[in-house]
Amino acid sequence: MAPLQPRRLCSAAGDAEAAKVGLWAGTFQAPWEWRAAHAQGPAPSSRPLDIISRPQVAQSYSCQPRWTCSQISLCDEAQWCLQNCSWGRKLDPDGDGQACETLC
Repeated sequence: MAPLQPRRLCSAAGDAEAAKVGLWAGTFQAPWEWRAAHAQGPAPSSRPLDIISRPQVAQSYSCQPRWTCSQISLCDEAQWCLQNCSWGRKLDPDGDGQACETLC
């Protein structure tokens, strides 16, 4: 089969869309809508992160690599990760604001 020319390709795509076949047979859900519907836990906050104070910077905590509660040894570090890392909410599965409750 010879490759379709751009004009013929557009025509074939339009015909398929009108007939609801191929790619157009189903419905489309935007990726952000799918993620929101399948999210586990609360949605991430859209507010900017708080400014890190000097004592927190001195602690040299980091968001890299991603940690789990079993890998964190200090309650302060767990709370810092909860407040400052994009994955921090994983440290607080019940959403009460207390990270790694078995540690803190």
